[in-house]
Amino acid sequence: MPFVPDTVKKAKDGIIRLFSGRSGVSGAAAIRRLIRRALEPVRGGGRKLWALFPAGVRGALPWLEEKLGFMLAGLGLALLILLPVMIAAGRPAPAKEPGAGTFKAVPVPPEDLFLPEEPDFLPPVILERERRDAWTADDAEPYWYNPLEEGEEGWREQVEKVIDELLERVP
Repeated sequence: MPFVPDTVKKAKDGIIRLFSGRSGVSGAAAIRRLIRRALEPVRGGGRKLWALFPAGVRGALPWLEEKLGFMLAGLGLALLILLPVMIAAGRPAPAKEPGAGTFKAVPVPPEDLFLPEEPDFLPPVILERERRDAWTADDAEPYWYNPLEEGEEGWREQVEKVIDELLERVP
């Protein structure tokens, strides 16, 4: 298709001349000429179809010869636009569920809205107890662990870090 680049170049040059005012033709006349060129295939198609009509129809409807192509193009465009609308309108509406129109508003019972109270399964809280003056080894044993038995180095590093931070703040 070697003619395509030439056609594109000619169209581009024509548009540049049209809008730059170098064409020697007014802009309205050039636009009319472009529209005429664009409509030539529609007219040509109408003339070809007109030749297929019987001579009696052609003689009775001479005005139809020029307008046949436009009428068919318009009809095709209208069908392209209206066809999806007609298809959508022809579909049946979705079926309603049985009893959908008989719904009555009923208040929601409070049991469905709020959670029931939790049962008291925790032992009561001891608010006061006597303070011990002294702890025996047996009393403290469940709460005591030796931090140096597992990972003495980690504890030493943390202690040294805190000491260093404190000493850096001292003036």
